[in-house]
Amino acid sequence: MPDTTADDFLNAYHEIESKLERLLQKDKSTGFKQLVREQADRTFGPVRTHKDDLLEFADLRNAIVHSERAGGEVIADPRSEVVEKIVHIRDAIIDPPSVIPGFGGDVTTVREDDSLSRVVRKMQERNYSQVPVEENGQIKGLLTANTIARWAGANVEQDASGEILLTDETTISSVQSHAEREENYKFLDREATLFDAAEAFQVEPDDYGPIDAALITENGRPDESLLGIITMADLPAIHEAL
Repeated sequence: MPDTTADDFLNAYHEIESKLERLLQKDKSTGFKQLVREQADRTFGPVRTHKDDLLEFADLRNAIVHSERAGGEVIADPRSEVVEKIVHIRDAIIDPPSVIPGFGGDVTTVREDDSLSRVVRKMQERNYSQVPVEENGQIKGLLTANTIARWAGANVEQDASGEILLTDETTISSVQSHAEREENYKFLDREATLFDAAEAFQVEPDDYGPIDAALITENGRPDESLLGIITMADLPAIHEAL
């Protein structure tokens, strides 16, 4: 007899429950809702992201398991979209999607002594709004279009017609001092998940604002080669995937 949607729901539910028991080192006496709340409070990730849905699933599971049965079959089956949701969340908890390979690839970098005019042209050609600054194999900063605009407003020369003039003598290092803040990026290691990436852009109460990019290296260190980059523009796709 083929599985019903109730069977599919309960299978996914029990897989989530077992995973949380292992993560929290709990036994079968711990209720599902307590597992969810403890894991959500413990770390950012799929459980915290889907906490409300998981708590509702606990109520639905109880309704299914404790409902009267006719001929050994569940009377009420959950809708297919509910099953799809719990299966999606189960997959995210058991095997969270990683930043690599999705956001891996060659990353364009610039040096501190590079000419701003050439870098601006490169950013325009490739439609970049930020680019990492690298010096002697070390990430030194993140140049953003906003930093360039702030520098331009304070320093750029204009010709008689009011057109902005960029000279080859202006270097990246002289522009970086106009960044809104020094730490406008964070590092992620190659094992980081999309949940880690979303968390990196979260704004805490004492933060100046969200970072401009998350830079991916092997172990999340600035002295390692860049494996990928995630920017604010990538967040909608990340949240949709979560």
